[in-house]
Amino acid sequence: MDNYVDNHQEKAKKSKRRGLIIQLVLGIVLGFTLGFTSAGFLRTAISEGQLSWKTAILHGVTVLVAFFMTVNIHELGHLVAGKLAGYQLLSYRISIFSWDNENGKMKFSVSTNKGYSGLCAMMPPREAVSKHKQLLYYAGGIMLNCLMGVVFFISALLFPGLPERLTWLLVFLGGIGCFMGMVNAFPFISGSSPTDGKIIWSMLLKKPFSETLIRVNRMIAQLSAGVRPRDMQLNEKMNMSNEMEAEMPTSFDMLAMIYQYYKALDERNLQEMKLYVTVFENYLQLFPSYLLPSVYYELCYSSCVTGEIDKAIRYYELSGKKLQKDQDVNGMRVKAYYEYYVNRQHEAARLICQRGKAVVDQYPIRGLALMEKELLQELESLMSQQENRIS
Repeated sequence: MDNYVDNHQEKAKKSKRRGLIIQLVLGIVLGFTLGFTSAGFLRTAISEGQLSWKTAILHGVTVLVAFFMTVNIHELGHLVAGKLAGYQLLSYRISIFSWDNENGKMKFSVSTNKGYSGLCAMMPPREAVSKHKQLLYYAGGIMLNCLMGVVFFISALLFPGLPERLTWLLVFLGGIGCFMGMVNAFPFISGSSPTDGKIIWSMLLKKPFSETLIRVNRMIAQLSAGVRPRDMQLNEKMNMSNEMEAEMPTSFDMLAMIYQYYKALDERNLQEMKLYVTVFENYLQLFPSYLLPSVYYELCYSSCVTGEIDKAIRYYELSGKKLQKDQDVNGMRVKAYYEYYVNRQHEAARLICQRGKAVVDQYPIRGLALMEKELLQELESLMSQQENRIS
């Protein structure tokens, strides 16, 4: 296990370096594009004697708005394509703005999203999803980026009488939109996160990478259909010490491990749970930031039930305000166990259990909801047994 961890930690460093190189190259290309398009606008402002601090600041704000619009267009493409394919929205994030599905409603929050500028996380429908619908979902962002890029370019050409700043914005939006679409169509992995192109080409060419994606989608489809984690049918189970030895684990590998951890948890397989917890702790740097809260939740929970109080406190603090404000059954389960094992507040734990059970039916992943309900009931039973012994 130690050699396995050391091997992949070294691979993580190499992957991070590759990601930084790719980001540097893209940054240079994007910076050149921005500088070239900005030069024309600023040259005109200088010649007309209109260049000022106000003009420069307004130009900077315009650039930020353009980036925000481009990222939003990309994620909107995934959202529209996903809806057409029957997917359910779980999380939509742009920059610091997040909308997350909590108890059947989209909850807005402002938080730092490290490592990515946008995210559209959707859950496949309960019935089997055809390959072309999956491809539609993953290609949605690329298609809308390129389509809107062309629309912006044509608009700038068809309406020459527009204000110069608006014309510049349309040209810049067209350029950056097409650029972002082409970059995402290119197959590579940055850190542990694959581009849309990596996913699409792997599916079309039936590469090994697509097998992990298919496995994850199969798990999610079963859970969303109401199958409990312990009853999931896995055609192939990830062997952490062999299968992942050849390549660097991606975010889909990490997501698959989270769901397999849930299976071990639902089976009360303590030995396998401990193995997954060890892997989570050793590979925290591989998890994309949008998956880290889920990992922190489970590390906090497992530390509670194993009596590792210091660890439980540390992971509770790492979960931060997200866990404190979490009102769905998953967050309630972690908070209830934390109150019981760490804070020794039995009444608070009982109240949280009741609140958690009250929102079970609103949790979007039905199979997980059934497991969460039983875990809350087990804690209530444990507290009742203690009270009976005392009385």
